Formats: sequence, C-alpha cells, structure tokens
Amino acid sequence: MSLVIAEETKNKDELKDFSEELIDKILSDGLNTTLHYFELANTYGYSLETNTKNLYNNFAAKYSNLLGPHLMDGSKLIVKYKCKINAKDIFIRIANNPITKELARIYDTYVFYSKYDHFSAMYFDILDTSLQKKIDHIKTCIEIFISHQANLLALLNQWSNNDDFVKKQFDISLTYLNEFNK
Repeated sequence: MSLVIAEETKNKDELKDFSEELIDKILSDGLNTTLHYFELANTYGYSLETNTKNLYNNFAAKYSNLLGPHLMDGSKLIVKYKCKINAKDIFIRIANNPITKELARIYDTYVFYSKYDHFSAMYFDILDTSLQKKIDHIKTCIEIFISHQANLLALLNQWSNNDDFVKKQFDISLTYLNEFNK
C-alpha cells in the first residue's frame, strides 16, 4: 500500500512541476507579448495612459516570478522564459508527458475547433453574401469579441484588486459596446 501512495505522490509532484513550468512559460510569453506591445505603441506615438516607467515598475512588482532582476527604476523588463508558446508546443508537451498524455485528446479537439470552426466557418459563410450582409456579419462578430473581452476584463478586474490598467480597458470595452448598441 505504501508503494502505491509513494507512486501517487511522485506523480502529483511531477505533475505539479510540469504544470508550473508550462504555466510560467505561457504566462511569460503573454507578458513578453504585452511588453512588446507597449514598446511598439510608444514607438508609433501612442501614449499610454500610464507612464511607461511606472508600468514597468508595477509589472516588476506584480510579476517578479516571471521576470529577471529589476531595480524598480523604470528600466526595461527582461522576461525570464524567452520562448514562444503556441498551440502545437502545448499539445506536444502535454502529449509527451505520461501523466498528462490523455489530456492531449481534449486539447487537440479544442485547437481544431478553435482554429477551423470559429474562423473558417465565418470566412466561408460570408463568401457568397452581399457586401452589406458581410459588413453586418463582421460588425456582429466584432461586437461579440468585444463583449467577450468585456466579460473577461470584468472577471480579471475582480481578481486583480481593481488594477487601473484592467479597469481602463474594461471601461473602453463598455464604452464601445454602449456606442455600438445606440
């Protein structure tokens, strides 16, 4: 009996290590993408509502586990895990791990549905329709995307203790939806 418990504990520890590493890499990739966006926005003259140096300091404080050392002086951030994570990478990691192997079936189904149903169906659906119907269809899709964004930002706002950036993005989404529905 103790051998089974030891094996289960080992699997749980392995699963925890595997999960934490993968999650850190996914979060780092997302953080890196966000940081690149801020730099690109500044390059093209889009002023962020928050001073970039303050933004970097806030990110350094909140996401220290995903970033290299930072002096809290507004300097550029360095992400610890420099890797692009895509759906294929996630699937391969999940499928190659004996503990999570069976989850790969679910993830593969999700990726297939996400890639081929959401966008390809919309694309083929609007090919043979009038220009006005295409425009209406695209407007509806944009409204749905922004509605989902607003819902996610509302949840994130509650989780993030009313982070200013999240709240501002939520407000922008609501403003758009209110204007769209007039």
